Amino acid sequence: PDGSTLAFLGRGESGPQHLYVRRLDSDEAKLVPGSESAEGPFFSPDGDWVAFAVGVSGLGGGIPRELRKQSLESGLTQTIAPIQDYFGGVWRRSVSLFWPDLLPDGGALVLSTPEHPGGELAVLDLGSGVLTRLGVHGMSPRYLPTGHLAFGGVNGALEVVPFDAEERRVLGAPAPALAGL
Repeated sequence: PDGSTLAFLGRGESGPQHLYVRRLDSDEAKLVPGSESAEGPFFSPDGDWVAFAVGVSGLGGGIPRELRKQSLESGLTQTIAPIQDYFGGVWRRSVSLFWPDLLPDGGALVLSTPEHPGGELAVLDLGSGVLTRLGVHGMSPRYLPTGHLAFGGVNGALEVVPFDAEERRVLGAPAPALAGL
């Protein structure tokens, strides 16, 4: 992000595609370990990591389909998560978001944020990146086809709240559904 490092894909005449990184103040490009069949690299906001996908787009040759990251400081590569497919990525600044659930239209996630003790429910619009807090305290929300969000309440109960998935807003007060969780 600061323009000091370049991440690029390269392939030898007979070998698989790999990811390389190069600091622009150096003439040396370094091969990223574990990057066979790499695609779509992107940097963390602080520039300390580069993330990429492997095993997708028919380039895998038996490599598991995964999202991986490499520390530019230590050189270690780690698996972040298995993936089904890949169309690029972006690494958001340090906004902590927990327990996401995709809403029916596929354009937003309902999730928990840690700003309030016990969490607060919020909606993240995937197109705009706008995070809207719902004013409901709890964790791990799940959208139900009945038009409700079910979530773990701060008092240890399973709670539900009426929710308009199209307007992405709560329609009433939370109510306990099951105590003692």
